[in-house]
Amino acid sequence: MKNNASHITETMIEMIKVSKLYPPDVIALRNISLSISNGEMFFIIGMSGAGKTTLLKLISSMELPTNGLIEVSGLAIHQLKGYKLARLRQKIGVAYQDFKLLTDRTAAENIAISMEVSYKKPQIIRKRVKDLLAQLDLSDKHDTITGELSRGSSSALHWQGPSPIPPP
Repeated sequence: MKNNASHITETMIEMIKVSKLYPPDVIALRNISLSISNGEMFFIIGMSGAGKTTLLKLISSMELPTNGLIEVSGLAIHQLKGYKLARLRQKIGVAYQDFKLLTDRTAAENIAISMEVSYKKPQIIRKRVKDLLAQLDLSDKHDTITGELSRGSSSALHWQGPSPIPPP
């Protein structure tokens, strides 16, 4: 008998009948259900006020749903606390259209900050930052304040800033 388990796709994000209400009576999301498989790219587009940011905040557990269930990698995120929630958030990559760079810090400092809060050793951080800047062809911007970077360089750096830590 042939094993067909290799054809089963693991669900990365599952939302079942999720709603989010804000006081006094703002309905941000109503009865949203979706399933995103591992390896699938998912884009959220819509009009201003459609609930795109709310959806991202719910998936990363920055906010809790008013109703419904949200699972990420098979874990009900509303049950995660402390270290487990922090580890999950490190694995979720969210790219906002406005750059989330600290404009008073250098390119290297912006990349390093997420590694620092993960308690990585300084020598590992320095090497990883140098390698990432080289990959982006931004080695010459190592000590440049991000507020002085071109839009293109800022964009490239933005993609590395949120999640420069290689998977465990």
